[in-house]
Amino acid sequence: MRIKFIIFCLLVSFFSGILYAQSFQLISSHPSEVKFDFHLNEFAENSININGNEYHNFGIDYQVLTSEKGEPAMPFFSQAVKIPNQGNVSYSVVYDGISIIEGIDIVPSKGNLKRNVDPATIPYTFGEVYTQDEFYPGEISQISEPFILRNTRGVTVSLYPYQYNPVQKTLMIYENLRIVVNTDLAVDGINELQSAGKISTAFQNIYDHIYLNPDANPPYAPVAENGSLLVISAPEFTENIQTLIDWKIQSGIRTTLVTTAETGTTAAQIKDFVQDYYNNHNDLTFLLLVGDSDKIPAHTYGYNGEQLWSDSFYGQLAGGSNDFFPEVLVGRLSGNASEIDVMVSRILEYEKNPDAGNWMKNAAGLGSSEGAGYGNDGEADYQHLRNIRTQLMDYGYETVYEFYQGSQGGADAPGEPTSSMINDAMNTGIGLFNYTGHGWLEGMSTGNYTISDVWNLENQGKYPFVISVACNNGTFVNATTLGEAFLRANTDGNPTGAIAFAGSSILMAWAEPMATQDEMTNIIVEYYENQRNATLGGLFYNGQIGMLTEYNSSYTAKEVMQTWILFGDPSVSYRNQITQNITADHAESISAADISFDVYECNADGALATLSQSGVIIGKANILGGIATIELDESINFEEGQPNPVLTITKQNYKPYQTEIERSLMGVNDFDSSAVTIYPNPAKDIIHFNSSLKIQSASVYNMDGKIIMNNLKVHNQNADISSLPSGVYIFRVLLENGQIETFKLIKN
Repeated sequence: MRIKFIIFCLLVSFFSGILYAQSFQLISSHPSEVKFDFHLNEFAENSININGNEYHNFGIDYQVLTSEKGEPAMPFFSQAVKIPNQGNVSYSVVYDGISIIEGIDIVPSKGNLKRNVDPATIPYTFGEVYTQDEFYPGEISQISEPFILRNTRGVTVSLYPYQYNPVQKTLMIYENLRIVVNTDLAVDGINELQSAGKISTAFQNIYDHIYLNPDANPPYAPVAENGSLLVISAPEFTENIQTLIDWKIQSGIRTTLVTTAETGTTAAQIKDFVQDYYNNHNDLTFLLLVGDSDKIPAHTYGYNGEQLWSDSFYGQLAGGSNDFFPEVLVGRLSGNASEIDVMVSRILEYEKNPDAGNWMKNAAGLGSSEGAGYGNDGEADYQHLRNIRTQLMDYGYETVYEFYQGSQGGADAPGEPTSSMINDAMNTGIGLFNYTGHGWLEGMSTGNYTISDVWNLENQGKYPFVISVACNNGTFVNATTLGEAFLRANTDGNPTGAIAFAGSSILMAWAEPMATQDEMTNIIVEYYENQRNATLGGLFYNGQIGMLTEYNSSYTAKEVMQTWILFGDPSVSYRNQITQNITADHAESISAADISFDVYECNADGALATLSQSGVIIGKANILGGIATIELDESINFEEGQPNPVLTITKQNYKPYQTEIERSLMGVNDFDSSAVTIYPNPAKDIIHFNSSLKIQSASVYNMDGKIIMNNLKVHNQNADISSLPSGVYIFRVLLENGQIETFKLIKN
C-alpha cells in the first residue's frame, strides 16, 4: 500500500502542538460554546487473511468499530460534553490535513453478535458497500440528540476520521480535528432541562468522568453525601428489610420505605410513583426493589427474539424515549422472606462488621478463549481479563486469579478451570469476580460453574462483587438465575455468596459489556484523576454510562443498558482495601440547648458523621481536618422511653464508628446569658426580652426537652405566653447575629 499526505492549511496555527495518541482535549467551555480537539494515533498496519487476501483489521488497535454486517469495520470515537439546560444545539468540525493510503483492503464487520455464538465460527461476508465507489461511513462526524443525565444536559459527538472507498481501495485519514458545539439559548431545543436540584456525590463523580467539561456552568451545589434511598418492597417483606432501613439512616442515607400497596403493582404504576417521588425529592440517588419478579415486576422493552427485561427502566426519569441515561441507580433483592433475611444480614455484615484480613484486595477473572479481533479493543475474553488483572495488580491488588479456557500461560493453570478451583479462590477470599464468556440462566460456561456450585461455597464474611458478561445470568423473570443464587446463598442462615451480582436478562452482546467491565476497572483503580465511585451502584452504572457514551448510544449499547440487572443494594459502599478502624473524640452527651454537635480528632478525613434517633437523621457533616460540626436540623426527642441518639461515622474501606450519645438536662451554665435577659420571671401572660439585638425567633421546650411551641411570635421584643399551662419551661432565642441564648422561665 502507498501512503500519500495532503495537508490542508486550515488550522495549522492552533494545531502547532500535535499530540500523537488519539485523545480528546478541551480547549474552552462557555455557556453557549464548547470547543475541543481530537488527535489520532499514527496509522499502523495490521492485517488478517480472508480467502487468500490480506485485509487491514482496525479491531486490533481500536476499541469501538462500526458494526453493520458486511460493511467495512471502521473505528469511531465518541465524547460527551455538557451543554446548557435550554437551547438549540448545533456543531461544526474542521481539520488541518488528510492522509491518503492507497491499495488497501479493509475487513468487513460480522455484525452485532450475541454471546451465545463464537465470533470465530461466523464467516466474513462482503455487502453492497464493497461495490460502491464512495467513501464509507461517509460523514466524518455525528452529534446525538441532547440527553439528560440527572441534573445535567449533554450531547455526544462521534468522529469518523477514517473514511474508506472499497472500489478505489483508498483510505482517507482526517487529521487533527477541532469540534465546536454551539447552543443557541434563544431557540427551543430537544430534551430541555427545566430545573436542577440537589446532586449527590455519586452522580458528581459520574459527571467528572463522562463529560469533557464537567465543571462547565454548574447548575447546582453538590452535597457532600451520596443522596437518599427509596426502597420499594412487597408488603410482606417490610419486617425483613427494616434492620437494613435502620442502618441506612444511621449511616447518613435518608431512606424511605414504601410498599406496592402504595405504589401499585404494575411496572407502569411503580415507574409513575418513582417519577413523582423523584420530582419532589431531588436528592434521590438510589432505588432498591425488594422482591422477585412476581412481587416487583420487571419492565419489558418488548420482544426481540426474547423479552427485554429491565430494572434500570425505573431509574430513567428525564429526557425522551430514546434517552437511556439514568437519573437514579437501581438494584434489586430478589427472593422470599427467608432469602431476603440472608441478603440483609450479608449487607449489614459487609458494611458494619467486615471480615478481617486482605480478602478484599484479591480478585478473580474467569473467561473464555473466544472473541479475538471481535471483542472490545479487539481482545479475546481472556486477554480482556488479563489486562484487567494487570490494572488491578498495578493498583495494589495482591492476588488476581486467572481461570481461562484452554492453557493461556501466566497465572492460568494448564487445561480447563474447574468449579472447585473457582470455589477454592472464593473461599480463600476475593472482593471482585469478573466473568467474560458464554452463559445461561443457571451458569457460566467456562469452568461449568453453576448454581449448585454457588450453594457449595464456604466464603462466610468474604463477599465479592460479581460482574458477569454472559448471556442470561440475570433472566430472573419466572426463573431462578445464577445471579439470584449468589445473593440467596447461605449455610444454615449464615450468608455465603456475593454482595452483589450484575447479570444480563437476555442473550448478551459481545463487545459492549466488556467496555463496561473496563470502565468499572478504571474507576476501581482510580485511573481517572479525581474520579471515584464508592458505591456498588455508582461503580456499575458509571461503567454502563461510559459504555453508552463510547458506543454513541448505538442500539446494542442501549440494549445492554436496558437489560443488565444489578442484584444487590446499589447504595452499599464497595470494599477494595484492608479495613481500617475509625477513631474519634466527641461529647458524651447532648442537651436541648445544643444547636450542634462536634466531632474532633477523627482519623478518617472525608468520612460522614451522622447523628440519628428513632429512624430520623438529626444532622450530619463531613470530617474535614479531623473535625466535623453537625448542625442539628431536627429536634432530639427527650421524652422518657425514647432511645438515645446514635453517632455513626462512615467511610469507604473503614469499619463504621458507632456509639450512643446520652441526653442530658440543662445545667446552670446553659442559662447564663449576658446578651439578653427575660422578665418578668415568673410570668403570667406577656414576657419581654431585654437586649440590644433583635430577637429573630424563639422556641419553647418542657424540662424533658420536648418542643412545646416552635417559632413563638416575638413582636417589639415581647411575646405572648398566655396559652402555656402553668409550669417550668425552657426558652431558646435566636438573635439577629445568629447567637443562641437559652433561659429557664416559670409560667404562673
